[in-house]
This record gives sequence, structure tokens and C-alpha cells, in this order.
Amino acid sequence: LAAAAAPGLPVALALEATPAVASPVATGPANTAIIVSATNAPRPVPGSDGMVHLDYDLLVTNAFAGAVTLSEIAVEAPDGSVLLRLAGDELVAATQPLLGGTPTDSIPASGAVAVVMDVVVPLDKVPAAVHNRIAYDLAPGTHATATFARAATDT
Repeated sequence: LAAAAAPGLPVALALEATPAVASPVATGPANTAIIVSATNAPRPVPGSDGMVHLDYDLLVTNAFAGAVTLSEIAVEAPDGSVLLRLAGDELVAATQPLLGGTPTDSIPASGAVAVVMDVVVPLDKVPAAVHNRIAYDLAPGTHATATFARAATDT
């Protein structure tokens, strides 16, 4: 991957109202067992594959009293199209405990993980914004999904 944006490519993606925290997308109060923030706004980086890579890391903290298991992270464009879906082995490979250890999809109570996000899109399809939809399990048979607003492109 190249280190700088190509001519004509948005140079930066600006965070929405709260720069350090991705906020839930909901009209009313939302209860969730996870707190999600990002280390940076998604950066459009042209790749040697001819595609644009929107790179950022999600920090996922378990605010629940028991373990939380991530089951899927989907990155969606404003029109609802899915740009990236991480599940199973791909999700585990992208998820690292903050204090070291092997890749995992399980977050212990009060623990946190980092998920490396690499959203690949064609140069002419860089979305105006992206949302991260995270599905997780609190216990066997207890499934939840939360959507977190992320960033808008600098157009």
C-alpha cells in the first residue's frame, strides 16, 4: 500500500461530531454491552491492487459483567450496501487483545480488543460515510447488534 493519497482521492475522512468515539446510530436510548471507538478516521490509501483501502482500527471494550463474543462486523455505505463483512476466522484474525495474546473474538468482562479494519473499494466508489454494524453474543442464545456511526468523507 502506498503512504499518500493519489490525486483526485479524498485526502482525509473527517469524524462526525465526536472525534474519538463512534456513536450508536439510534433515535432513542440505546443499551449495548460494548463501547466502540476508533484510533483514527478511516484513511483512504491507494493500494498497489488499484483499489482504495479505507484503513482504521476499532477499539471494542466490553462494558458487560460477563464475556462478549464478537460474531460479525459489517461496514456499510450510506445506501446500506455492505463494503466489508468480517466473521469467523477472518474476524478472529483481525481482532487482537490490547494487552497481547493470540487473536480472538471473545472479550472478557471489562476487557478490550482492537480490530484492524481494511475496507477495500474502487477509486470511484469511495463512500460519503461508513457505519460499523457489530453483532455479538452475551451468552449462548443471547444475540445483539449495535450500529456505530463512523466517518464522512472530505469531498
